[in-house]
Amino acid sequence: IDLTLPTGIYKELPTYNNYIQLIQNGYQSTGTIYTKINLEGDPVWIFVQSSGIIRDGLLEGILGTMIDITEMKNKEELLKTNLQLSEMSISSTIDDVLQTFLNKAEELTGSSIGFFHFLEDDQIHLKLQMWSTNTLETMCTAQNKGDHYPISEAGVWVDCVRAKEPVIHNDYQALEHKKGLPDGHAPIVRELVVPVIRGGKVKVILGVGNKLTFYNEADVEIVSSLANLAWDIVERKRTEGELSVSEEFTENLIDTANAMIVGLDNDGNVTIFNRSAEKITGYSKQDFIGQNWFEIVTPRNKYPEVWEEFDRITKGGIPRNFENPILTKSGEEKYIVWQNNEIVADGEITGLISFGIDITGRKKAEEELEQHRDHLEALVHERTVELERLAITDELTGIANRRHGIELIEKVLLDSDRYGDSVSFYLFDIDHFKQVNDNFGHLCGDDALVAVTDATARVLRKNDIICRYGGEEFLVCLPRTALKGAVLVADRIKEEINTTLIDCIGKALTVSGGVIERKPKESLKEIIR
Repeated sequence: IDLTLPTGIYKELPTYNNYIQLIQNGYQSTGTIYTKINLEGDPVWIFVQSSGIIRDGLLEGILGTMIDITEMKNKEELLKTNLQLSEMSISSTIDDVLQTFLNKAEELTGSSIGFFHFLEDDQIHLKLQMWSTNTLETMCTAQNKGDHYPISEAGVWVDCVRAKEPVIHNDYQALEHKKGLPDGHAPIVRELVVPVIRGGKVKVILGVGNKLTFYNEADVEIVSSLANLAWDIVERKRTEGELSVSEEFTENLIDTANAMIVGLDNDGNVTIFNRSAEKITGYSKQDFIGQNWFEIVTPRNKYPEVWEEFDRITKGGIPRNFENPILTKSGEEKYIVWQNNEIVADGEITGLISFGIDITGRKKAEEELEQHRDHLEALVHERTVELERLAITDELTGIANRRHGIELIEKVLLDSDRYGDSVSFYLFDIDHFKQVNDNFGHLCGDDALVAVTDATARVLRKNDIICRYGGEEFLVCLPRTALKGAVLVADRIKEEINTTLIDCIGKALTVSGGVIERKPKESLKEIIR
């Protein structure tokens, strides 16, 4: 007992004399002690069960078992601490909460220094927020509470920011990259610093120092748990501070808000209805007494798709952001974009509060913009088609231009090579066309070109090709046609042209040209030559 309990610290066992008396009387003894028996000298919790060895009524010895329950006791202590500090935080300031956490961190780790720093979102600037009570009273006069300074000027304890994980310096003096301590700062023997990380950023740093023995992973677990709880409470306290306005101010804020604010219970009954909601819908809160909000402003038979979304609410799938049409009291349809939040009490969803913005004007503008865009797309398509047509068509006569005509003929020649079909050509021009332009003008010349084109087209088959090859020259391609057949077609074309009256001239025109049948593998250039 003297070996395992050198300090004589008992937690749950009876006092030493009573303990021996119980053993001598034949009783078993069971209990938990807090002692120092490990090699590092750290205090541990031991569960002890022992009984005396009695012979002839005398105590000859004690037989006992010991189980290390330090981890379990630390977790119990942390849980108890978390509960106590959470309750305490309700009525305490942020500074009081932080100092209490630091004091507890010191106590549970056997430290004598504790500090708490905030790190700005830029991850560059630090702010000293709090020292532990013991640090302020006995260890350190360099308080500088509230000071902001860049992380580059801080000591080695900011290694935890760079590593984004807890850091232990068990031999502070041996650190080569330490920067020294400011005047009045407590001397550092060893330290443990833990960052609290949220969203990938370090928010705060909780540090303890000068434990008599080396810091270990058990200390890291304790300080990490306290640091994370401390930050959660700080965030909650900040939020409470921002929202700690009087009920009258809150109601006034809701009532004068530019957005619709509508509160509903789980049955869809209206509990909150501000002025903006009245102005936009034309309804008053009294209009909804005994009525379901959804049934009135979004009738199921008119908006079935909206009701499908509403049904998700009762299944725990409330849409945080939602846009839907509503009907006003006058029957006008308006579009509202909502931001929805659940109202939770005692862990149960008791209702819904929604913030709505009237976007009817924007929706109409979007619809007009959509219509305008469709119109522009149609114009662009129409213009594209027209440009594509102009690229391959002779603008005056409407038949293929020379480039496109050659492209079409090349395909015919490929088919002829593949299948061995005959292909013939008729190339002709208008006789004395220059005299037409000189005597009757170019507009009359244009009419004559169109008349000749139309007359030729009346003779040709569907698969035949005609293109304007030059000014008054026309090239006709006759697929699957031998020379004899091509001559007949050429005669019919000339006859049709010779009998077509040109109004501006007062008579028909004549044409002259030649017919040729393509030889095997002969190119168009060779044919025309």
